[in-house]
Amino acid sequence: MKPEDECELHALCMEFGAENVFPGLKEKEVTVAHLQAADENDLEIFLPPVGERVIFKTQWRHWKLREQSAAAVFPESQNFSEPSEWLPLHIEEILKCKEGEKVDKYYSLHKALDDCRKDDIAEIVVKYVTAKEIYFPCKRMKILSQEIEERYPPVKKEDFYIAKGKSSGKKSYGGRLFTMYHNTKRTLKRKNLKKTVTDQTSSVPESEPGSQNERDLKNLLASKSTGEEISDDVMSMWYQTSSLRQQELSQQDLGDSFKILENWPLYSHDKGSVLISTDFKTWYPQTESLEQKWDTFFSNVGPIMKAFIKDRNCKSILQNLLDYGGDEDADSQQRTLLSLLHAVLKPRAVFKKKAQLKYQTSKTTIPDSQKSMLVEVEVYENIAGYLSERQEKLKTTNNRLFHPIIFHLPSMYYVYCLQDLFFTVSTLMEAVDLAFKSYHVLHNGNYTLECEDVWYFVRIYFYCFETESDNNRFAGRINDFLQSVNDKISD
Repeated sequence: MKPEDECELHALCMEFGAENVFPGLKEKEVTVAHLQAADENDLEIFLPPVGERVIFKTQWRHWKLREQSAAAVFPESQNFSEPSEWLPLHIEEILKCKEGEKVDKYYSLHKALDDCRKDDIAEIVVKYVTAKEIYFPCKRMKILSQEIEERYPPVKKEDFYIAKGKSSGKKSYGGRLFTMYHNTKRTLKRKNLKKTVTDQTSSVPESEPGSQNERDLKNLLASKSTGEEISDDVMSMWYQTSSLRQQELSQQDLGDSFKILENWPLYSHDKGSVLISTDFKTWYPQTESLEQKWDTFFSNVGPIMKAFIKDRNCKSILQNLLDYGGDEDADSQQRTLLSLLHAVLKPRAVFKKKAQLKYQTSKTTIPDSQKSMLVEVEVYENIAGYLSERQEKLKTTNNRLFHPIIFHLPSMYYVYCLQDLFFTVSTLMEAVDLAFKSYHVLHNGNYTLECEDVWYFVRIYFYCFETESDNNRFAGRINDFLQSVNDKISD
């Protein structure tokens, strides 16, 4: 297999979230061109006997439909299986825009490019190929990186695309173009908003999601006052519009979450938490109940945590709880142990923000992770200040989400599920349950980055379900801790 074909195949497997399939496909010398021409029977022969073949097959079907749709829209201008007929792609043409002119101006003044400008180039390229639906495999990244190096000496092409061999025999790929392009494709796929060129598809009418009956019921629900009781008739209409609501919310952009309440205002009802729980049960019917393992877990997890916590302050807190925790009520003990779970599953998120001409990076600390999930406040008025601070941080970093957040007051919990959407509950278990279900109903299962490993553990251990987006990045210490818990705590 040619190196460029291997690189392209590996990138596709990574995009599908089925990287473990790659070695088997490589061994059979299956290329992306083969996968484009394959049918279901061919795929059965190609795929190795590993668990991720199921995920690969699902993603392959969606990918084939997108490729076929693109071929139908661009029968002459773009043929994805014939490299010789690709659209021309040169950095000089791509940078003919205002953002590109700014990069050129900076280079003419400094005779060099800083990290900020290199990121700008990668972003311009990715936006260009995405908007024009240009096929962008690794071989084209390599060519463009060479052109960038020649255009802006002493910039190195490795800043934009690099393929390195590993001792295991596998190759790793990186560079700004590779990383940004594949992150963008994953995001577009998650939002289901990947678009074809609008000029040539505008003549094809887009059908609204859901049946006419579902849309009529949705409008009827929107007319209901949030001050009225939720009657049996309203709940019946809510159930009947469940698939429409799931489709709409799965396509919701994270930055437009306020539209959820515009489209489905009954979430704002005093009993809106019941509607969130109803949707969760309908959309994830095979999950376990949080209550089933909650008390047993928190009654026994303390000694298990000792082997995993390295932070000195957290170790001291845990030891103090184990020695004298009997004086506290169960809810307080559980709250302390939940906060210590962030020291067991230490945060890994790194945020980047522009500061003048450079980027600054900051690593998430254990307190950052803890406060992104649960915050102690003395009075209700302090919540607004904390949310304002979080909102400002969201604007200046590449963070994607800062809610749901649980606030603990002396006598209750406030669960901040969405902008302008609060609910009060009495116990920590109720608060965690509502926050978790809000992630999967209102935020498409996207956890806050600072504490996503903790929420991942909650999902796997308590609710007992996995998603197609799960991958090897959650392996290692999470699985080690999960194994210890499963070995030492029985239901």
